[in-house]
Amino acid sequence: MSGIRHDNSAQLCVLLCETMAFPKGPPKGGEKGMVCHWYITMANGKTAHLPSEVFTPKGSVQLDWCAFLVLDAGVQADVRLTVADLAGNHLCAHFGTTKNLAKSDQFDIRELKLEDVNGVVAMMTVHAASQMRWTGASAPKRELGSCDFLPADDAQALHIWKFLFPSRPPPKARSELKPIKEEAESEVLTPQKTQAVDADEEEEEEEEEGEEEEEQEEDAVEEVPPVKEQELQERRAEEGSEREAKEREAKE
Repeated sequence: MSGIRHDNSAQLCVLLCETMAFPKGPPKGGEKGMVCHWYITMANGKTAHLPSEVFTPKGSVQLDWCAFLVLDAGVQADVRLTVADLAGNHLCAHFGTTKNLAKSDQFDIRELKLEDVNGVVAMMTVHAASQMRWTGASAPKRELGSCDFLPADDAQALHIWKFLFPSRPPPKARSELKPIKEEAESEVLTPQKTQAVDADEEEEEEEEEGEEEEEQEEDAVEEVPPVKEQELQERRAEEGSEREAKEREAKE
């Protein structure tokens, strides 16, 4: 690909939040609207934040919110995915790492639990993958040790977006939304609850590793394109059929 510069020192993590459901109904405080937030924290103290569009929690929410995170190759960063009300108050959160979410250049599908001190508040279906960073030949070089969410007009991010959603324009930045109040984090998850979430995630990863031999996801860019919108819809239909079959077996 002419005019392209590959950066071996950096990786691009593609984080697609596809759907969100609230098993016990929408949390109090989010009736007028809610916003999802990605918070990234590096070991060196560098951080990144990205808010989603405002959405109304009615049943299962189709978000299709795609974030493109650039950080040093091979580096693990702490990840916090949260849901907040329009005032910026925590309602629930999931804690993890970039390596647990995006393990390879193929999309992994994960069902993330977002919890408060009373348990699970929301379930988020996330497709995640990682690949080498590339830019236009004239683009400025990134700073080592930094972490940033890419704007919609970035060449690599736009390339991936067009594969995922060929009929949709890329989203606009939501920088006008204020970040979540950091002092409220203890109200969402206690340290004990965080450890329980990590244990659940490890169990889910073991189950998924066994299923990886039977499943194959589309690659996240360039070498093999990401999962397209139609394929995502087909996968959702298959997952719905599997759930119905399990419910029938349980009743029998």
